[in-house]
Amino acid sequence: MVWLPQADGAPPRATRVHGRETVVAALAGELALRRIVTVTGTGGIGKTTVALAVAEHMHKQWRQGVVYVDLAPLADGGKLAATLAAALVMERPAQRTMDDIVEALRSHHMLLVLDSCERVLDDVADMADVLLERAQGMRLLATSREPLGLPGESVVQVPPLAVPPDAVSCAEQAMGWPAVRLFADRMGRVPTDDEAADIAGICRRLDGIPLALELAAANAGVLGVRALARRLGDGLHWQGGQSGRHRTMEAALDWSYALLGEQERQLLQRLSLLRRGFSLDEALHLGADNLAAWPDTLDAFEGLLRKSMLATISDTDARRYRLLETTRGYAAARLAESNDYRRVVARYEAM
Repeated sequence: MVWLPQADGAPPRATRVHGRETVVAALAGELALRRIVTVTGTGGIGKTTVALAVAEHMHKQWRQGVVYVDLAPLADGGKLAATLAAALVMERPAQRTMDDIVEALRSHHMLLVLDSCERVLDDVADMADVLLERAQGMRLLATSREPLGLPGESVVQVPPLAVPPDAVSCAEQAMGWPAVRLFADRMGRVPTDDEAADIAGICRRLDGIPLALELAAANAGVLGVRALARRLGDGLHWQGGQSGRHRTMEAALDWSYALLGEQERQLLQRLSLLRRGFSLDEALHLGADNLAAWPDTLDAFEGLLRKSMLATISDTDARRYRLLETTRGYAAARLAESNDYRRVVARYEAM
């Protein structure tokens, strides 16, 4: 179980964690050796859940325990010190400076969990650098779409939940897979044998991304499992819209997309045409308008990798990549809205 901090200061609420034993153990091992560890991964992959599971597992190892800091509401770094001071329950947090905070933490032995660093990444990196230098008893566990880029930082990427293969014959077999267990947990019941194959297909279609599975499970109660599987089988469609970051998968993708540079957005849109795995060379041919643009396109490609928007599907010399299906559907919708659509599709068809 992992404890989720409550906004009203009430005792934490427990939530069940599925299929994360390996990554939790890896993070615990890194935290035993390193003073700063960053959990990375695409939107909705469960970085916060994993980080809090690690904190719960290890909290007795620090004399002053664990402090959780939610950075998601910050639009810029101007309120970073005040946010940290409030999490540390310091008096008059809005008036606190980083020097005040460092002085207060100088003798502390504590784990600081910095959640959702990506929107204020540079400011968090500067703050973490100061804390690590001047408060020797501090260890930091950050979650972010990309690493902080600090010396000695260990980076652990959270993978999707394991999904069943094509052949699933019964509920018992399907429930052997973490993605199905999460789906069933959020649906509020164990699947029937008749539903097992459809739920396995839903989990594969959603790439084992926890947030997408949770949203699908909620819809299963309204639509029914068979109808939901049929809708997802027709393809993922993203219409655009506004909502809280954790309320919908679309909002999570909006969040990720907003953090990309213009060239990264353009490349992501174009890569949505490549439904199967692709090589770097194929990505550059589709993404660059001419040979002179290849260096900038390569920079954009590396940025998408660093920000967890691309998945690596082969670590051999012939490395290949793909977009997770949820990301691909979102990027395809953005491409269809762009002025580039016809020209890029023509280039793709000529490849």
